Amino acid sequence: MHYISKFILLILSPYVLLSFARPRAVIHIGPHKASSTFIQKNLVKNALVFQDFNYSIIGSESPKAASTLALSLQVPEDDTWRTAAEKYFLQIENAPGNILLSSEELDVVGDTGLKILKEALRRFDVTIVYFHRERTHLLRSVWYELNRKLVNPEQFAKWVLRYMNQQKGNVADLVATHMVYRRHFDVENIVLLSFEGCMKRSSTFSVLLTDVMQLPVAKFTFETETSNSATPS
Repeated sequence: MHYISKFILLILSPYVLLSFARPRAVIHIGPHKASSTFIQKNLVKNALVFQDFNYSIIGSESPKAASTLALSLQVPEDDTWRTAAEKYFLQIENAPGNILLSSEELDVVGDTGLKILKEALRRFDVTIVYFHRERTHLLRSVWYELNRKLVNPEQFAKWVLRYMNQQKGNVADLVATHMVYRRHFDVENIVLLSFEGCMKRSSTFSVLLTDVMQLPVAKFTFETETSNSATPS
């Protein structure tokens, strides 16, 4: 009888452990100009498919919905933003399984905001995902977008100042963002992915699925991504 009991426990142990496993939270934090909009559109488009894999998309009603939550974390003392973001914090709290949250506005959240985010994610195993890209490619994407919209040179200069001099998406910003996040989340759970590397392989969205989430790409529907998919927001 003793051996039978041990055998039953051995068979059931993986299922017992699985039942106590913490759900996972994949948090994509941008940055700006690194295909965040492309990723977010595909998250919304495939929200029902993600449910089949026990993932809820936070802010699934529109691609930029989760930005409200991110902006509230940028200015945590602002009650107006906090109130607007409350429903997304409730989505995190009430999620039945894993969650996926994406906003490029999360790349500039400070310590106070990250403490709030960490508390909201306390019951999850958290993975932070950040796509980085070279400054030259950043400038090329801005130039493409401005030509496509027939923007005048003065506006082009403003874009350059906004996306280059403010250091959004370049190496300095990558280091700064990484240092802030590692103060609140385990460094081994912060995943840095090369935008250019993803483009050579397939797309940022497909690499997010395969390398970070271990999900089958064939189950998801999304358009082909080009190097100019990252447009100014």
